[in-house]
Amino acid sequence: MKNKYLLLIFILFIFSFGTINVDAKESKNLIKGEIVLENFNIEGNNIKNDKGELVFNIDDNLENKLNLIGFNLDELKEVKLVKDELYNEKIYILSNNNKTVSLTENLKIKNITNNEIIQSNLATKVRKKRSLTSEVKEDIIINNIKEALNLSNEYKIIQNEDFDENMKIIIFEKQLPNGVINPYQGVKVFVNKNNNEIQTFNMFDEAPETLEVKITKEEAINISEKIFKNLDNKESNTNKTSTLEIIRPNYFLSDEKGEFLDNPVDFVRQAWVINDGNTKVYVDANNGEILGGDIEKGSDHAKAFGHDSVKHSYNSAKLAESGFRKLGYIVEPTFTTSTSNMRSAVLSYLNKSTSYGFYITCHGASDGSYLSGGGGWSLYPSDIKGNFHLVFLDACNTAKSRNWADAFRCDNPRRSYLGWKYSVGADPAYKFCQYFWARVGSKPIYNLALDAAASVPGKGTTPIIHYGDKSWYGWAY
Repeated sequence: MKNKYLLLIFILFIFSFGTINVDAKESKNLIKGEIVLENFNIEGNNIKNDKGELVFNIDDNLENKLNLIGFNLDELKEVKLVKDELYNEKIYILSNNNKTVSLTENLKIKNITNNEIIQSNLATKVRKKRSLTSEVKEDIIINNIKEALNLSNEYKIIQNEDFDENMKIIIFEKQLPNGVINPYQGVKVFVNKNNNEIQTFNMFDEAPETLEVKITKEEAINISEKIFKNLDNKESNTNKTSTLEIIRPNYFLSDEKGEFLDNPVDFVRQAWVINDGNTKVYVDANNGEILGGDIEKGSDHAKAFGHDSVKHSYNSAKLAESGFRKLGYIVEPTFTTSTSNMRSAVLSYLNKSTSYGFYITCHGASDGSYLSGGGGWSLYPSDIKGNFHLVFLDACNTAKSRNWADAFRCDNPRRSYLGWKYSVGADPAYKFCQYFWARVGSKPIYNLALDAAASVPGKGTTPIIHYGDKSWYGWAY
């Protein structure tokens, strides 16, 4: 008989070159949350410390901007200073009855999140006609955001479309003088289509050090050749694209470091991005330095990850392990092994009567029909048996259809399934995991997934899809 209180989670990840040293990695603190530094007192629009000293004043200008994004100061209940470990910065957090706003230390609006529970799809179907289809309402929201955040005409709307059945996504990004769009100077907004309110947004404001281009496209491609050759152990194909973009160096794939950074650098650069369809290599457009790259989690050829993706995979799995433990699950040890016996190990866990939580990061087929990894193993929806509560398949195209969510039987009350609608790179997926797993339990899984998606800059970087109970927090039961 199933013991409903023995809720187990099996954390898996895939790589191609054998086992890793677990002991050497256990000591690292991967959780990047928020540390409260000081709580303040509220006296009208004056925010004071415990000594009665004025910390800052919410003047008419700031109050108007907060009103434009839907934050009611009359309901202000809490103000605190926190250190955001994920972004390594100090911010002021203002909270009222249902929303939270973050301000930079110089009182610029950074983000807002709506903490109200979003009803499950079944409860909102009758309200579909109230979705955000009116151009007038949409224009009002766009103009309010521009005014509240002082966005100039250089900020262009590069995405404005439905994200899922409840949310619309609007992304502003700054066009630089040379015409290049900078995703690190922009705003990522989710709008609730049921009530036409801002659900969450994040503002990013990082400019590149220089826009001077000294390396030609052809030179950049030649520089990248050794990386492609080393990955594939063969001459790379000529069907590559090369575009001038703004990126954050991660030094993955570079000769100097060869791994993703746990703590990304705090600057962005203009680079030639060489793309062969699955792997990207970043080459500094000013000096030719290899700044890193990315590999999509989705590929019909599992070897694309190689050993260089082990670090992100392991860290993502450890973050998930910590998150499930925080939610009250009895966590089984993180599974690390060569991929030759991965299928049998996965099925062994999934077939247990006490298994309710599951996270895996690996490859996803281009059509979303199966999971795979090095060693020739694969897993199909038809392999899944039982009823699961909280599942996150961190692989490309795992939410391209409902097949996986239905296989895990997650589309029911107090159940949640997360997957990626399209292909996703290892870097943005890991950034999502850093935000998401550190904050589980603070709000419903769906709300938190939207916040995590909004925390990663760029169009199409975090195409997360949620199936199941929109109001469930994910707690073990």
